[in-house]
This record gives sequence, C-alpha cells and structure tokens, in this order.
Amino acid sequence: MPQGTIKKLVTDRGFGFIAGERGDIFFHHSALQGESIETLSVGQTVEYDEG
Repeated sequence: MPQGTIKKLVTDRGFGFIAGERGDIFFHHSALQGESIETLSVGQTVEYDEG
C-alpha cells in the first residue's frame, strides 16, 4: 500500500490532503479507517488507497 504525508488538514470541515507518490490526494473523514480526523496531524506518515 502506498505511503504519503499529511500535507493539510481542515478538521472543522472534515477533509485534508496527503502528499502522495503521484501528487496531492484529497481525502474526506468518512474514508478514514481506524483513525478519526482529530487524531491526525500535519507531517504524519499514513498509508492510503486511491480509488
């Protein structure tokens, strides 16, 4: 599974961006697995699945 770094979080609106291997990736809090958006932080390494 690819890894990226949290680039930006907009927790009050429930979304953020990951700096991924092929560019920036938008994510919505409803797509998170095992985490909530409040527990994430900018600069944190995460695994993601595009789709």
